[in-house]
Amino acid sequence: MVISVATVTYLVKMFYHVFLKKNDKEYKDLVFDISSLDLALGSISIIIIFIGTNPNFIMKNLIEPQLFLTTYNPHFILEHLSHISFFGFKDVLFSTGIILVGIIVCLIVEKFRLFRIKLPKRLSVEYILFIPLSLIMKSVCLLIYGKKCPINQENIKKLQETDIQKTSFIDRIVITANVINERYEKSIIRSDALIYTFFITIILIIMLILKFC
Repeated sequence: MVISVATVTYLVKMFYHVFLKKNDKEYKDLVFDISSLDLALGSISIIIIFIGTNPNFIMKNLIEPQLFLTTYNPHFILEHLSHISFFGFKDVLFSTGIILVGIIVCLIVEKFRLFRIKLPKRLSVEYILFIPLSLIMKSVCLLIYGKKCPINQENIKKLQETDIQKTSFIDRIVITANVINERYEKSIIRSDALIYTFFITIILIIMLILKFC
């Protein structure tokens, strides 16, 4: 319940600043254009709205028929899934209450400017997570590869940057993900692909031998 209220509070704040709050800047040269990404997101949005407003249709026509084809006990499906009430009065009332509480909390927090309260730098995510993580990655790389450590030192410096304005939280996540992906994930994927290919080939060969024998 607390997490749900906090989520509503954050979404109300975001909705207000994105759609309702007056923008100080005017973008006169901004040209509206529909791209393939807009069409894809629009299609997904329509599907989400349809599923949300017609859950019983999805359950009866898509989910249940597929479950009956599996090893699930039909009695279990009919007993526990077929009679689900997606829009029960208590559930709708409970959800409405959470939304109202979230809106009230958002108004209170906005009124007293609590969103602007910032933790000391020493308690920020940058200090607690990313700076130690960058030191660990650098140390492990030096331990394994020595002076030939392949990690880009510029990325390590960005992770160790104490000025949050210069290297943002999102930038730190992207840099960390790229470092891990570049050095470790690719090799794992390649080795797994090799293993899967080997076993699939062996299985196909055995199936062919059994067929012709």
